[in-house]
Amino acid sequence: MRGKGKCGTDGRATAFAFKNTKGDIVSWTFVAAKGVDEEVPDAMVRKILSTVRPMTGAADGGS
Repeated sequence: MRGKGKCGTDGRATAFAFKNTKGDIVSWTFVAAKGVDEEVPDAMVRKILSTVRPMTGAADGGS
């Protein structure tokens, strides 16, 4: 542990935001530990990110 009130490892984050069909700003964020055996590789984060799509229709308030 690095110190009182501190995390034991460094972190990493990936985020993006956009306006949906209603004009609202929405976002997607991935937060994880960095430098650990179970660290999620950048390629996996990018693969997940590539599947995120804006919603259309009733769930988004559109038609």
